[in-house]
Amino acid sequence: YCRNLVSTPPTARSAPSSPRRPRWRGCAPPLTRPGGPPHRVPARQRHLLLHARPTCLVVDFCHPWASELAAGLAVPRLTFFSMCAFCLLCQHNVERFGAYDGVADDNAPVVVPGLARRIEVTRAQAPGFFRVPGWDKFADDVERRCWAAMARRGRA
Repeated sequence: YCRNLVSTPPTARSAPSSPRRPRWRGCAPPLTRPGGPPHRVPARQRHLLLHARPTCLVVDFCHPWASELAAGLAVPRLTFFSMCAFCLLCQHNVERFGAYDGVADDNAPVVVPGLARRIEVTRAQAPGFFRVPGWDKFADDVERRCWAAMARRGRA
């Protein structure tokens, strides 16, 4: 369980707009040294991180600096998805079961596998998270390095 809550740095922004090498200018810089404490964090957050010692870090999926920060604090990182849990489950099942495999037309409906009711989507409607050239490795790394994922309940 997470005992202490610390807000994110005010400089934190979404993932860089380029799928090439991450550009940290204008985004949150790398915040940890390997095996060391966080650095380059505003003074208030640095004080909270070093003295309150959070027990976990809950961060939106798109923040690439979060893995390094959590590692530097030696705490688990929980990935938060702002979309609803049902949409997340549908996207997961489409990818897990390869529902788009062999479908050439982005507007051709496919059945979302593994659900009690028949739900159809198209690749144009639900292309996946960061499933564009250059971003798929980023998405896979985020998923692999997180301790758990959180999603909101309710409608999209």
